[in-house]
Amino acid sequence: MKKTLSRTLCAACAALIAVSSAMCVSAENWELYRGNAENNGAVTAKTPVSADTSALYWATKAGTDWTDAPSPITMADDEIVFTSGTKLMAIDKETGEFSGKSADLAGSLGYALAAPVYEDGMIFVEMDGVIQAFDAETFESLWVYTDEKGGSGYSSIAYSDGYIYAGFNNTYSTGDKKSNFVCIDVTDEDTSTGTEAKQAEWIYTVNDGWYCASAYISDNYVAVGAEDGGKEFAVFSVLDKKTGEVIDSYDKVKGDIRSTVVYDNETGLCCFTSANGFFYTADIDENGNIKEVKEIDLGGATTCTPVVANGRAYVGVNGTGWTAYNGSGIAVIDMAEGKVAYKAETMGYPQAAGLLTTAYTDEDGYNYVYFTENTQPSEIRYIKDKKGVTEVVDPSVENGKSCAPVLFTPAGEQSQYCLCSLICDEDGTLYFKNDSSYIMAVGSTVTDLGCEYSELYKEGEAPDFKVTAKFANGVTKDVSDKVTYDVDKFGTDDITVTLTYGYALYSDGENGAGTEVKPVSETVDVTVLAADDYDKVMNVIELADAIPATVTLKDKETIENAEKAYAELDENLKKYVEEYADVIKSAREAYDKLAEESSSSSQNSSQPESSSSSESSSETESSSDTDSSSVTDSSSKTDSSDSKAGSSSSKAASNANSANPATGAGLGGLALAAAALAGAVVIRKRK
Repeated sequence: MKKTLSRTLCAACAALIAVSSAMCVSAENWELYRGNAENNGAVTAKTPVSADTSALYWATKAGTDWTDAPSPITMADDEIVFTSGTKLMAIDKETGEFSGKSADLAGSLGYALAAPVYEDGMIFVEMDGVIQAFDAETFESLWVYTDEKGGSGYSSIAYSDGYIYAGFNNTYSTGDKKSNFVCIDVTDEDTSTGTEAKQAEWIYTVNDGWYCASAYISDNYVAVGAEDGGKEFAVFSVLDKKTGEVIDSYDKVKGDIRSTVVYDNETGLCCFTSANGFFYTADIDENGNIKEVKEIDLGGATTCTPVVANGRAYVGVNGTGWTAYNGSGIAVIDMAEGKVAYKAETMGYPQAAGLLTTAYTDEDGYNYVYFTENTQPSEIRYIKDKKGVTEVVDPSVENGKSCAPVLFTPAGEQSQYCLCSLICDEDGTLYFKNDSSYIMAVGSTVTDLGCEYSELYKEGEAPDFKVTAKFANGVTKDVSDKVTYDVDKFGTDDITVTLTYGYALYSDGENGAGTEVKPVSETVDVTVLAADDYDKVMNVIELADAIPATVTLKDKETIENAEKAYAELDENLKKYVEEYADVIKSAREAYDKLAEESSSSSQNSSQPESSSSSESSSETESSSDTDSSSVTDSSSKTDSSDSKAGSSSSKAASNANSANPATGAGLGGLALAAAALAGAVVIRKRK
C-alpha cells in the first residue's frame, strides 16, 4: 500500500466517495416474476426519469430466432438469469457478459414466455409439462417434475415457504383440455441424482388451465385465475394453501384471466385483469373467503398484469388491431374512485407488466411507471402520476395523440417486438429483452467522475485510481475497474493522466434513437519521480510513520533514523514530505523535553535526605505538576507546527483527544495523565 498523500479530483469528489462507501453494493435479487411475493412490480430504486438522462449500457444477443430466443428474465446474485433454446443461462448484470449455463433442460420451452424463478438458493424453470430445479450457484439440475396432463408452461412460478405453485395449459390441445395447477415441495430429497422425479403435494384440475397467469400466495390461501374453458365466464379461485381444496371462487369474470394476481398492501385487495378488458379487485379475508369482487371497464382488451401503488393501478390496454397508434395505451385507475382516471396513449400495445418506482414520491409526489410496447421497436415508455392527476404529465405528442413519453428506443439490431416485463436492480438500471434475442440494460447517464489518487508515483508504475461515477439519478458507484488511461505506465515526463469511462452505447439523444453516448473523461495532474528518488521519499514517510503517537524515552533511535533519512534528501525532494518533517520535528522536541525532565528528576533524587517528610511530598507533587505541564506545552507546540501540514494532507492523524492511530482508542484526560506519569509525551501524528 502506498504511503503517499492522497488527492482528490475536485471538491465534490470527497463527498462522492463518502456516499459511495456507504452504499450497499450487493444487487437486489429480482426473485419472482414481479420481484416480490405480492407479484407487484413496485420498487424503491431511483430509475431514470427522462430520455435525456437515460442510455443503453449494454446489449447481449442470447439467441438467433424465436426457437432459441431468451425467455423473460429474472435476477439472482448480480446475474441476469433466463432460458434460451435448451439451456438455463446467466449474464453478468454489470458487463453483459455470459457468466453461466446449464446442461440441456429436461423439457421443451415452447415459446418461452415464463421467466425463471430464484428462491432458496435454487432456480426453477417451467417448461411444457415440466418443472426443473437447479442449483443457483452451479446451474446443476436438482430434480424434475413431469405433469401427468402436460400442457404449455407459460405461467411463471409462484413461491412461498419452501413450496412452488404453477399451472399448465391445454387450451390448444386436440385431446383432453384438462390442466393441472400443482404445489411442489422444493426440497431436494435425493442429492445423488439431478433427475430425481418429484411428486406434487397436491393438484387442482380445471378445463383449459392457466396461460400467463400466476398465483398470489398468502399465509393461508392461493389466489389464481384461469382460462374460461370455452364457457361464458372465467373462474377466479381461492385454494387452501396446504391441501389445494377450493375455499371460495368467483365465476363471473368476463374473459380469460391471463394476468397474474397482484396483492396491494395498501388496500388489502387482490388485483387482476381479464382478456375482455376488465380490471378486477377481490376482497379476500385471511381465511380465503371472497367478501367482494368489483370490476372496472378498461375500454380495451388486456392480458397485462397490473402494478399498484399509492392508490393507483396501471394496466396496458390494447387498441383496435395491431397497427401503430390504434388506441393502445396505459390505463391509469383510481382505486378509491373505482374508475379509469385517464389513459396515456402509446404507439403499440403495452402487453407486458409495468414497473413502478416510488423513489421520487417524497420529492414530487409522483409514481414513475414504465412499460414496454409489443410492437417494433419496443420503446420503453413512462408516465408520471399521482392521485388527482387526470391527464398525461409532460406528454409526447405523436400522430396527434397525447402519448406517454419515451424513455428509450432500441435501435438497429435491437429493434423488435417485446413481451418481456421490465425488471430493475437497486441502482435503478432497467433490464429487459425483446424478440431480437438481445438482452439489454438501460440506466441513467453519468454526470460526474470523482477520483482519489496518490500525490506521488514511481517511474514505471501503472495508473491505479479510485474512480467514482455519479449518475443522473443520484446514484454513485465505484467504477475503478471500468476506466481506461491514456498511459500504460508512468514516466518522469508525465505531468497529467487522462482517465476515460465508456459506460454506454447509445440513447434517445439529440440525434434521436441510436445517438452514440460519448465516454466521460477527466484529466488530472500527477507527479512522477525516478525510482531512486521515489524510494528515498517513501523511506522518510515510512520512518516518520514508525514514530509512535505517544513519544517516550525509548523512541530515540526511531526518531534519529527518521531525522537522518530526511537530512539525506535532496532539497528538491524535501517538498514532498513537508508534513512528515513536521512530525519528525515535533517528535524530537517532545523527546528532548522528556530527556531534560528525566535528567532533572534524577539529580533531585540523588540529593541527601535532609528534607522533612512534608518537603519530600511537596517535591513529588511539584514533579507531577511539571510532567503534566510538559505534556500540555508539547501538545501546544505540536498544534502550531502541525496546522500547516494539516491543511495540505488528508492523512493527518487525530490529536491527543481523538483516536490513537495505533490502537483506535481515544486519549481523553485520564489517558493524558497516565501518559505523563509514565514519562511520555503525546504528539499529533500524521500517517
